[in-house]
Amino acid sequence: MPKKKGSFLKGALLGALTGAVLGMLYAPAPGEETRKKVKEKSKKLTKKGKEGADVVRKKIENARKKTSPLIKEAEIMIEKAVPVVKKAKEKADIIIDEVGDTVRREIQKGKKKLKKL
Repeated sequence: MPKKKGSFLKGALLGALTGAVLGMLYAPAPGEETRKKVKEKSKKLTKKGKEGADVVRKKIENARKKTSPLIKEAEIMIEKAVPVVKKAKEKADIIIDEVGDTVRREIQKGKKKLKKL
């Protein structure tokens, strides 16, 4: 089954947040203090998540910048190659037809010689 991009990162962040919340809820501390800790942890985790997303976004953009010229160059090469390949195919078709005609003529000559024998 195909995996969605970023699903591991999302799962890891969700797991960390869930663990932090559960840890604070079960730790012996007053409710207000626990809520404050949960809020602080969630802010830190949100910040880390955004930073991680920014890093990934930058890496993707860098990869796009590096590959874009290569893709354009490949497209240009393909555009130039297509007419050359078409012309080569046309020439090959002509040669194949000529060889086929020659082979048929030689076969006919051979049959005529065999009949004379």
